Amino acid sequence: MSQLPAEPLIYRIAGVLLLGMTLSAVAYPLIQVPPSWLSGALAWSALWCLLPRLAPVQRIQASALFVVGVICLVWAWSRGVPPDVLALINSNNSLLALLAGVSFLRLVTLPAAGRDDALPRGRGAFLRTLAGTHLFSSVINLSALLIVADRLARGRRSQRNTVVPLARAFSAAAFWSPFFAAMGVALTYAPGASLPVLVLQGLPLACLALVYTYFECLWTDRDRLQHYAGYPLHFSALWIPGVLVIGVMAIHRLYPEVSVLLVVAGLSLLLTVLVSLLRNSHEAMPSLRLHTLTGLPAMSGELALFLSAGILSAGLSGLFHSFDGLLPITVFSFPVAVGSLLVMVVLSIAGIHPVISIAVLGAWLAPLHPDPNFLGAVFLCSWAIGVIAAPLSGMNLALHGRYGVRGRDVIRWHYRYVLVMLVAAISLLAGYAHGID
Repeated sequence: MSQLPAEPLIYRIAGVLLLGMTLSAVAYPLIQVPPSWLSGALAWSALWCLLPRLAPVQRIQASALFVVGVICLVWAWSRGVPPDVLALINSNNSLLALLAGVSFLRLVTLPAAGRDDALPRGRGAFLRTLAGTHLFSSVINLSALLIVADRLARGRRSQRNTVVPLARAFSAAAFWSPFFAAMGVALTYAPGASLPVLVLQGLPLACLALVYTYFECLWTDRDRLQHYAGYPLHFSALWIPGVLVIGVMAIHRLYPEVSVLLVVAGLSLLLTVLVSLLRNSHEAMPSLRLHTLTGLPAMSGELALFLSAGILSAGLSGLFHSFDGLLPITVFSFPVAVGSLLVMVVLSIAGIHPVISIAVLGAWLAPLHPDPNFLGAVFLCSWAIGVIAAPLSGMNLALHGRYGVRGRDVIRWHYRYVLVMLVAAISLLAGYAHGID
């Protein structure tokens, strides 16, 4: 039976609160109970419990966002735009429910480790590892990347050849995956955007990212690819992500008024419970309990960032609304979209998390009523490209901590890839802009 590690009690309480947040957020649109404010209140309560767990940089960042947001709220109120208290309590609540619900999927979808003498080899093994890491990362996020990288890093002398393909396979999932925070943020700050449209727009970019990475690695180290020892990913496990994607699309089509984020969160939880019970009914509940009490509190950084970014976005929205008519632009055109994409990627490289720049830009552009799918595509592209280019992104910081990948390595290894993907993203935006003109 799974044993609980020695975690402070208050962190375990936060895990229970986060599970309650997710369940209440999913339940309210379906049965109108519990009250709509409860999930937000549970999220803020969980953050209070987890404050000691935050790193100093996370505390400073979240505090700055919160303070600036409150100042903007007060300023907007003084100009006749009072704050929406319920919206403040529930700021980014659906997004947090998505992150919490999806985190349970690692209990049933993590790729199993194989034996060293059974590792697949050659170019085919490289392609399968690249594609498999992408597909598993698209569902369980950073966990899949680190598990595969840990295995492949054993005895490897070249960090670049081990880390670069996997990092790109992971980050490319942000172009399209419904289970990535990037999609949740895009749907939140581009209200009215269609999940199927955003997925179909992002899939070609993700495919290009993988194909380019394959040929770049082939060009830079052809001999190594001939003897590449890949990760024994079991694609039979992909039926779970497949069921989830089909289920999300079907429910969204039948009930378009229900938030896609909450559909993803609810289905992720439900499928995890069902698969866990079917596989091992004796270990299912202990595993779910362990993840609730120790896994959910691990999202303390995201909890602080998204809640404070929600306050900032609400404050800026109210302030911009109070200055209605003073925007320097009148329409969200193709040049504005490209400029926004480039600015957000540069801000990511400078250390600004994409959710912050997206929250600010979303609030700033809201009075223009931009095409939501056009705006959503900009957000997804900025996240997918910014994550790989930014030395201080969560992914690159994790790779630095585990494998010593330095900031200058990130720039040196990925700058050509970033330029190629920017050109591809701008081409996509140009095609979309032409279609809506």
